[in-house]
Amino acid sequence: MSTLLENLEDSVRRLTLSDAVRKSVSQLFAILAEENKARMNYEAFIETRDFRIETIDLPGNGYGESWEVLTGGFVYADEDGDEIRVDVHINDFEDRRDEIKDALEEKLGEVEENIDDHENDIADHEDEIEELEGELADTPDDDVAGRQILLDEIERIRQSIALSEYSIEQFKRTSGAIEDSLYSLNRADFEYDDVMWNTLYQYAGRVDPDVAVRLGLAVVRVDDEEYLGLTGCGMDLSPKLFCYQALAIGAVSPDMTDKIRRLGPSYFKNVVTDDIFKEATTNLGIAEYMDAAEADLKARMAAFDEKISALGKAIRDGSVDKTLGGILGLALASQL
Repeated sequence: MSTLLENLEDSVRRLTLSDAVRKSVSQLFAILAEENKARMNYEAFIETRDFRIETIDLPGNGYGESWEVLTGGFVYADEDGDEIRVDVHINDFEDRRDEIKDALEEKLGEVEENIDDHENDIADHEDEIEELEGELADTPDDDVAGRQILLDEIERIRQSIALSEYSIEQFKRTSGAIEDSLYSLNRADFEYDDVMWNTLYQYAGRVDPDVAVRLGLAVVRVDDEEYLGLTGCGMDLSPKLFCYQALAIGAVSPDMTDKIRRLGPSYFKNVVTDDIFKEATTNLGIAEYMDAAEADLKARMAAFDEKISALGKAIRDGSVDKTLGGILGLALASQL
């Protein structure tokens, strides 16, 4: 694995014959590295690697015979009643569901312990009140101060009982919500991913199912070989493939190096989440350059909008033909 600058330096050094020239080449590329750092040009430092990329068409028939989907997910209602989808490989379905179930049952046990503790506190407080009321009955009426101290203490304990009763009600509501979530979880079934595009991908001769599941990519087995499939449509999902390469291989293929520049970090985060984008760019050694990449995209979009506005005005006032204007507009878009 290496960066663009390292690849270029190696290529140039292979053309040199003397130590003096090699030293000059090293000095030149050290200067280039500093200049690109100053420009925050992530493409110069992104980890790249030439690995085998294979694409095949999704078989049109024979599901369950020549091909099958190995990933999907299950949906259950959490304690707030919100539907939660958990993406898993089919082999991990029961374990993942049991893991969530164990966590909910542990939490339910803690809630029930809290209820028991508060109920025991109430019983103890009621015993205290009974003793204090006995003392109050034995205290002479003319001992106003003594009787008042006992009455104040009884009132304080009654307030503690009221707080415990309120806490019990809250814990019972939580307990009911957890039980509802467990019921929903127990009824959850595995649902296979829908592969929405005809093309399947394989990088470096294998598929990492854990990374694929994290990114919402389907794992498809075709004739005993595993491939990646896209499960969404209507938008550019290449950030998922970019981040898959970054997380599973630790580098991206050379044709992927300008993806962030063209689409922008915000778009990547929208497709793969902030955390995964951060992890992927850290793996590639370019996390520190992402703010600059976003600023560059915004600047290019602003310049594009300005040129398009000027072109539209020229078309409206007749100085540019509509057909020619359309061609110019496409040309401008291709420069983004």
